[in-house]
Amino acid sequence: MGSSLDDVCAPLSAMRQAAIAVAIRTAESVIVEAVRALMIRAAIVVVGVAIAWLFARRRISLVLDRVMTVRFATLPTSPLVYDGNFRIGELSMDTAAPDGKPFDMSMHFDPLNRLVLTSGGRSFTLGPRTSLPDPRGRPDMKFTSEPVDETSFVIDRSCMSWPNPFETNFMTGHSPAWRRYLYHRWVWKKRSGAKLEMVWRLEQWFYSIDGWGSRGMLYENSTGLIRVDIAREPNGN
Repeated sequence: MGSSLDDVCAPLSAMRQAAIAVAIRTAESVIVEAVRALMIRAAIVVVGVAIAWLFARRRISLVLDRVMTVRFATLPTSPLVYDGNFRIGELSMDTAAPDGKPFDMSMHFDPLNRLVLTSGGRSFTLGPRTSLPDPRGRPDMKFTSEPVDETSFVIDRSCMSWPNPFETNFMTGHSPAWRRYLYHRWVWKKRSGAKLEMVWRLEQWFYSIDGWGSRGMLYENSTGLIRVDIAREPNGN
């Protein structure tokens, strides 16, 4: 009797074990397929992000720069010269906009022989002229700030650089491997509350041998004088 029961239970136990084994293999197969699909999707996302970064890297950097930049240097604010462009301390700052056209601004002297900048329908008195007019009529105007004025000239840089893998310089054989933006900010404040802020955007290039360049570079359609803001005195004058 016992032997007959064992004869019946043994096949049932074997069938149960076989069913369990099939279930385990099925579950393993499902997990493997799910992991494979997840890895493929992750790889597609990574490749897509990399492609987007390569082809939209400048725009992405510009968007990030609107949120935050990093202070790079503080520069001297004198001497000051306007000759069609500005010379602020040791740097010459072009007054062309990124499209290569002159920025919408003009310069003139007031009756007190102070240099006045006008842009966007507003004017800001910079400071007194310190040189005689050029005998040849060239716009070579040296000027200075007034003793009570506050001036600053700083450089901020982008938080994120972008790779530059496709550029080749056939003349020198050396092309920058990375680039990032530099923002030159010139701020001039009057005791009255009037304020001028001018911002230039340039590029800084990184070379594998020399590292980051020491000065900003112009690059078509993306660099130049990008902003001239004039805040009037609190009383509106």
